[in-house]
Amino acid sequence: KAFKSGRYVDGCKHYHPELQLQDALRQIEYFFSTQELSRNPYIRSNMDSNGYIPAAIIFNFPSVANYCIPYQQLLNALHASSQTLVVDSHNQTLRLKHDWQRWLYPNPDGTLGCAPWIICTEQQQPYDNQDTTQRTDQHSQHTEHDHSPDDNDSSNNSSASTHPCTDSDAEST
Repeated sequence: KAFKSGRYVDGCKHYHPELQLQDALRQIEYFFSTQELSRNPYIRSNMDSNGYIPAAIIFNFPSVANYCIPYQQLLNALHASSQTLVVDSHNQTLRLKHDWQRWLYPNPDGTLGCAPWIICTEQQQPYDNQDTTQRTDQHSQHTEHDHSPDDNDSSNNSSASTHPCTDSDAEST
């Protein structure tokens, strides 16, 4: 396979790192373009009631993942430079800066979008009306099976450990 200004190695695009990052950001922003959103029900169905979608969904698309840029680096770069996207760094979600309401899917009850994508910290309990024992048990089960956002790994990308271009030793430092 060949592509402009670079080469593939182990299924990943390799060329000047700054150009590689810029191209990855352009690809991410493309997923939020009118052209793409008008034909991609998967992205729209994952937008919450505030127009946000988890960055992990977009970053795991092959056209983004093939750049082999660590998750947190992509999130930080979008936050610093995107003219079209809003980045919620705490919840690791993305949305359009303008006109995002236009793309929300309607629900049978008349509301728009899916439930909000939020990351709860230990101080924030999502089950306020349940007793403390049940909340603790559910939190323990959740952290045993899921990748915690507080891990020291620079990538919260669930496919990071299996991706052929990810050097897990380098990312954990």
